[in-house]
Amino acid sequence: INTFDLTAPTINLTCPDTATVELDADCNADLDPDNTGDAFAIAVDDCDTDVTITYSYSDSAPNYTCGTSGYEVVRTWTATAKDDCGNTSSESCDQLIIVEDNIAPVASITCPADMTVTSDENCEADLSTDALGMATGSGTDNCDLNVTIDVTYTDGAPTYTCAGDD
Repeated sequence: INTFDLTAPTINLTCPDTATVELDADCNADLDPDNTGDAFAIAVDDCDTDVTITYSYSDSAPNYTCGTSGYEVVRTWTATAKDDCGNTSSESCDQLIIVEDNIAPVASITCPADMTVTSDENCEADLSTDALGMATGSGTDNCDLNVTIDVTYTDGAPTYTCAGDD
């Protein structure tokens, strides 16, 4: 009498929780499962008490989200259970991996040269940026080639100096 096991094992796969990782100074992220979490599966078979389980995963292309300086990757985990008779079954699940850029850009500013302004006969002086110049700024970032720089200014309270009877 020949008996055959034609029934595949059943498998229950649990994906790791959503993982958040940071980009390093070279704009790289460690997406290794040791850093983002591993999937875990349990397999049961009627004829085999030590079912072999193998794991694999594939990552989606990065999804760059508007308004953030990072991206998201969907990791699809697949676990395959194989019994001693070669019967297999598989299950898949998805894990979200959020990659964040938490390294601030470096800004630099060049201010116009100090100036002495003389008041006119109405005790007024042209303090506009057209007359005095405007500061310029630049910035660099490890992960963004197009850093936006906004240069603003605030005038302080005037310091009056007098010469003679003025």
